[in-house]
Amino acid sequence: MNILSLRYFIAVAECGSFTRASESLYTTQPNISKHIKQLESELQAPLFLRSGKNSRLTGLGEFILADVKQIVTTVDQLQNKAYGYNLGEYGQLAIGYTADLNPHYIATIMSSFCSLHPNIKISFARRTLESELLDALYNDELDAIITSALDSPDDEKICCRVISLNEMVLVVPKEHRFCHFNVVKMEDLIGESMILFPRPMSPTFHDWILKYIPIKHKNTMSTIIDACTKELLAWVLSESLEIDFVLETVHQLIENYGVSMTAETLINSDQGVHYTSIKFIQLIKDSELRQSMSRKANCWDNAPQESFYGHMKDEIDISECITYEEIHQVIRRLD
Repeated sequence: MNILSLRYFIAVAECGSFTRASESLYTTQPNISKHIKQLESELQAPLFLRSGKNSRLTGLGEFILADVKQIVTTVDQLQNKAYGYNLGEYGQLAIGYTADLNPHYIATIMSSFCSLHPNIKISFARRTLESELLDALYNDELDAIITSALDSPDDEKICCRVISLNEMVLVVPKEHRFCHFNVVKMEDLIGESMILFPRPMSPTFHDWILKYIPIKHKNTMSTIIDACTKELLAWVLSESLEIDFVLETVHQLIENYGVSMTAETLINSDQGVHYTSIKFIQLIKDSELRQSMSRKANCWDNAPQESFYGHMKDEIDISECITYEEIHQVIRRLD
C-alpha cells in the first residue's frame, strides 16, 4: 500500500472532487485517479461515489478515513524524527563533571542547551578525578566532560572548548593592603601567607591554584621510588610547577629501566593535578605502563615517598642555598 495513495485519498475526501484535489496537490487528475484505483483494488471495494465533477465517500471510505489520517500522521512524524535524529535533535547524552563543580552551576550552563534541544535526554556522572572522566570518555562511556582545570589534550580524537570563565575571589582582613586593590594579580601574592581550602575537597582545583601562584625561590621535586626496595629510580628538581618536570621524571625512569619494565609495572601516585593531567595519563599509556592513584585520605601506599622526603630533609641542609643550581647540587650529592 503506497503512502502517496493514502495522501491522495485524504485530499479527495476533504475536497469532495478529484479536480479540486489535483489542484490542491499540484498534480494531474489522471494521476490521482490512478492512485485511488490502485487503493480500491488493494481494498477490493470502491472508496468514492462519483457524481459529475463531485465525489463523496462510500461507506468503506468513511469507515477508514480516520485510520488513514492517523497512518499518514504517524508516517510524517516518523520522517520528521528520523530527519531530526540525523541532525542531532534526538538522542541521549552522557555528560561527566568533576566534583569541584557545583551541580547548580552544571544545571545553569546546561539549561540553554536543554531549551534548544528538548528531545535530547541527558544523564550526568560526577567524579572526583579528571582522569576517571577522561578514561570514561575514551571508553565511550561518556559523550562529553565538564571540568574546571583540564589541560588541552594532544589528541585529535578529543576537542576542548571553553564554555565559561569564572573569577577567583580572595578574602582578606579589612586592614590588608589588598583591600585597596581593584584586582589582585598572581604576582601580587608573592610572599603572602594564605589559607586554602582542604585539598580532599577538590584535589584538581587545589593543585591548579598552587600551580599558578608564584612563590619566591620555588623548587619542586618529582621522584619515582621502588615500592619494594625503596630505591630511588628517577628524580627531577624543577623551579616550576608546570607539568613538564613530572613527565621528565617518567622519561628518566624509562630511559634507565625501560628494559626491565613490563605492562604489569604500576605507577602509583596521589590525586595531584600533575598526575590527573591528560599529558601524564597519555605518557603512561604510551609507555605501556599501568597507572593507579591513592584514594582520598589514604596515604599508606604513598608511605615510601613520605619516608624518602622525611629522611632527605634530615640529611641535607639547604638553608644556605640561594639559587636553584645550589639546591640541585646538594640533592645530587645524595644520588
